[in-house]
Amino acid sequence: MIHGFTHICSKNKKGDFFLRRKTIKKRFKRKCKEVKQELWSKMHENIKTTGEWLASVITGYANYHAVPGNMRIVKAFYTRCVREWLRVLRRRSHKARNLKWKEYRKYVEWLIPRPRLVHPFPDLRFRASALKVRAG
Repeated sequence: MIHGFTHICSKNKKGDFFLRRKTIKKRFKRKCKEVKQELWSKMHENIKTTGEWLASVITGYANYHAVPGNMRIVKAFYTRCVREWLRVLRRRSHKARNLKWKEYRKYVEWLIPRPRLVHPFPDLRFRASALKVRAG
């Protein structure tokens, strides 16, 4: 059993059966809240160290949750974290209140990788292992 997912019977683009795995909403909300609290506690730390910490959190989340059919939630987590960090940075000082999205985007692109699909579709993984095992 895979923990942290709700399993749903679904169909793919071709109309074939597809087992969709979605992150449990409670876990998603709890993790977003934890990240938000930690960002506020790191408000006055160096931008680079906070960005590296946030990158490790987002990468770790994506490494576990980036399965086929769940990328919408992984991208939503990325977006929430990035936006919350901008909110925190804007609250640092009067100068930072005017931090524009274009300027901030440079930090994000420099420090935080975008989430990507990590795990393959299960049928591809099983088919590949079946080809390797040969009798006789």
